[in-house]
Amino acid sequence: MNIEKQKVLIVDDIDSNILLLKKALKNLDVEIVEANSGKVALQLVENFKFDLILLDIQMPEMDGFEVFEALQENENTQSIKVIFVTAAFTDEISRIKGYQYGAVDYIQKPIDNLTLLARVSVFLKLTAHEEQLIYKNQILKEEIEERRKTENALRESERQLNLAAIIFNEGAEAALITDHQCKIINVNASFTKITGYSLDDVIGKYPSILKSDRHDNEFYQAMWYSIITTGKWHGEIWNRRKNGSVYPEWETITKVTDKTGEVVNFIATFIDISQHIQQQDRIHYLAHFDSLTSLPNRPFFLEQIKKEIARSKRNQRAVAVLLLDLDRFKRINDTFGHPIGDELLVQYASRLLACMRKEDTIARLSGDELIILVADLDNDKEKAVQQVVTIADKIFQALSTSFQVEGYDLLVSVSIGVSLSYNGIGNADTLIKQADTAMYKAKDEGGNTFRFFEVEMEDAAVHRMKIEYELRSAISKNELFVYFQPQIDVSTNKIIGAESLLRWTSATLGFVSPADFIPVAEETGLIFEIGNWVLETVCKQIKVFESEGQFETLQCIAVNISARQFNESNFLKIVSGFIEKTGIDPKHLELELTESTLVTDVQALINKLHALKNMGIRISIDDFGTGYSSLAYLQKFPINVLKIDQSFIRGLSTDFGDETIVKTIIAMAKTFKLHVIAEGVETTDQLNYLKQEGCDAYQGYLCSPAIEVDAFKSILKNECPC
Repeated sequence: MNIEKQKVLIVDDIDSNILLLKKALKNLDVEIVEANSGKVALQLVENFKFDLILLDIQMPEMDGFEVFEALQENENTQSIKVIFVTAAFTDEISRIKGYQYGAVDYIQKPIDNLTLLARVSVFLKLTAHEEQLIYKNQILKEEIEERRKTENALRESERQLNLAAIIFNEGAEAALITDHQCKIINVNASFTKITGYSLDDVIGKYPSILKSDRHDNEFYQAMWYSIITTGKWHGEIWNRRKNGSVYPEWETITKVTDKTGEVVNFIATFIDISQHIQQQDRIHYLAHFDSLTSLPNRPFFLEQIKKEIARSKRNQRAVAVLLLDLDRFKRINDTFGHPIGDELLVQYASRLLACMRKEDTIARLSGDELIILVADLDNDKEKAVQQVVTIADKIFQALSTSFQVEGYDLLVSVSIGVSLSYNGIGNADTLIKQADTAMYKAKDEGGNTFRFFEVEMEDAAVHRMKIEYELRSAISKNELFVYFQPQIDVSTNKIIGAESLLRWTSATLGFVSPADFIPVAEETGLIFEIGNWVLETVCKQIKVFESEGQFETLQCIAVNISARQFNESNFLKIVSGFIEKTGIDPKHLELELTESTLVTDVQALINKLHALKNMGIRISIDDFGTGYSSLAYLQKFPINVLKIDQSFIRGLSTDFGDETIVKTIIAMAKTFKLHVIAEGVETTDQLNYLKQEGCDAYQGYLCSPAIEVDAFKSILKNECPC
């Protein structure tokens, strides 16, 4: 506490009075300040601290009471002690008024110096004592506040320690504490839960008790270098549990030092990230492998083929890509259902894996398309080709026995396309595209074979793309036409009907064979639009024939319906709509369905066929005898006509088996009272055989190819010129 001279303010409007008071107080060790008015006094107390004021009451402008009131209204001056000095207290009422205002004392004039000195001394001492008490009280308050802060800090520290203890003992993170020599001094419950070791198992031992032997010395050297130089290390590490199993953990190791920088402890905290690693592995698996067959998928295969092409360039070797597609797999799916098809694919993939080398990559591209990458082949073309031929033979051999799937005995074949890269020439996309082109070539040749890619195939693929492009606008450009191939009664040689056949003459490509553009329409989905156009066009032509009286001899006009078109949910609505729109007699319309169309949901198919039959439409089965379960159709489905496939007719004079099949089909048709039409009849010998066996009608080049409608009408009333 700083000790300063006490200040006394004398306030009086008479200078002589001020002089007398100063003289009386000269022996006091105080600083005396004088003011000759109340206003001056109030200004002084604003700027200086006074311990005592000797205040005259009788003053002009502002008397002592008014000055005192002003002092009381200011919180900075209301505590100053005031002694009234005046001759005015001549009665008791005035004296009481002075005390009521708050004066500590009063002195009457004339002044008695000893009395004044004594009273001033007393009040100055009192003021000094009060200030001392205030100072000590302030010190005490500060000490109390400091103690409170210290206690709060201690309580917070204790709370933090308790919290740290809870976290250590009950936290999800495992914790391990060692001394400066790396000997374990404490572990928590999570440590025991994760590792299987209790505190008793590990106390006094080194953390190396957890070592998994999956990391080399360089790993641990780098870890300790980080701990020593930076005070911390964190990362993934594999450790071993008490039961011997290894597991991954994410660990943080911290160095603890004292004030001098000496190491006192090491603290390690970690979590078991086994589940996280498993999830990462699962994500990687889903991103790179097929969920059905467990084979690699397209992205994984593309990465592998890029690596092998680069490696073959360095090592002067060849790489082969084999693209495999099961023949008629869709028919299996449609016949037996997708679960059977899926299980077949699983077994199929398993057989391929068994007959290939470990270094070969087998992947699933989509559906039943699998692809094989064979690396490290001889750089000599002839030798590489022979190596691939050997591989293909192994694949065909592996598929030569049937698959047992849910009680079904399924025998499948495969079409394989092969592309080769020598010395790293080519890229992944090109090799796959070339293999795909070669695979389609194998399919076009009947399947169950393999073909190497040739440049001519690429030309065919380009032509196929041109067909697709031009076909998309063929209807709007009026490039499509319907031709009619007569159907002739075998016994009368009269034309009794016709099969309508689609023809296309492109402004860009010229005449395009149906064998070329119909498969493209099927694959691209254009068959819906084109098929509906054909159906509507034929209905319109039937109406013309009806108006011309052509159905005096004709029975009906047949329209081919594709499987995709027939299986559309709104097919019945489309057919009935065209009949209503054109106003034809439905009995003059015959819908030709292939056997593959009928291999589907049997009950739904029966319902749809009955709906067509109820409309009055005739139903024929085209290419009969080439599909699955042909006999079952004759009993289950409301059909009118069987058409014998031309492949059987072609072999009548040369193949006893074909003769037997034709004879059997005709006999079955008679049994079920079905009309029989033979397709592709080209010779009189074939016709005579059909007459002999009782076939009802035929069509083929022997009478007429498919012709324009005007040409067809011109021969309608004539006998077939055969």
